[in-house]
Amino acid sequence: MSQDFVDLDAFNKMIGEPLQLYDWALTIWNRAGLNYEALTIEARDASTALLRQTVNKLSSLREESLTPAQRSFVEAHILLTDGQILFIRSGCENMATFESLQAKHSRLEESIAVREKAYTIFEEIGTASKYFLNGLRFTLLGDRAMTFMLLARILGRNGDVEGTLDAYKQSEHLQETLLKLYEDETPALIEIKNKLNQRIENRGKKIDDIEIDHVSFEGHILRFDDGFADLENLDIYRRTWANYFSVKGTQCLIEAQWWYVKKCVKVEGVWFRL
Repeated sequence: MSQDFVDLDAFNKMIGEPLQLYDWALTIWNRAGLNYEALTIEARDASTALLRQTVNKLSSLREESLTPAQRSFVEAHILLTDGQILFIRSGCENMATFESLQAKHSRLEESIAVREKAYTIFEEIGTASKYFLNGLRFTLLGDRAMTFMLLARILGRNGDVEGTLDAYKQSEHLQETLLKLYEDETPALIEIKNKLNQRIENRGKKIDDIEIDHVSFEGHILRFDDGFADLENLDIYRRTWANYFSVKGTQCLIEAQWWYVKKCVKVEGVWFRL
């Protein structure tokens, strides 16, 4: 006897509410979870509560009436939601202690692993849009770059200078790749890169009235407290540039300090250059 499966329209209605909860949770986190600590905690609690509701509702669907592709879709979204909960928990670690820094890194690594499983399932099903898959793939790439930034801090606190520099270089490479992917997908973003590069080239020059508009523009594209949509290319591109500058600057500083240390010798608590 053949089994009657849920048709596409009925399936879309079944998953409509949990997916709306998921989108709502991400909006709360993205808009409030990037500011001061009190808002971060409030956003964490509100968004994770909605994400857990999402998992519960997806898990309660009648699996016996779903097609194999529909069951895989539900499984992928459950994994994606679980990974997002781990990501938010990672984002709330303040890194004030070595233990909290390690916890932040560990949870982010776990979050990426879970969401990568979801990505693989979505890709195998073949029903997810290119925009959705690219958004998830780009986000995971950016998060992977962040794990190397965190690893660099961990290694730095352990006194492993060479390991720290290597981790920063890994992060730098991933962020360069991500920036290029966004530029390929949205060529208009290249204008932002050109403006930033122009500002860097002119950083030693005196700013006059003619440059005020340019400076104002630069300040605008590096502000992250304004509203933005989930997975909006412009916003993530801006954030990636900020992280990229942070990695490059820190890396250069460490390299300079490391070079100085290797050229000096410490005698009775005083450094002397060789």
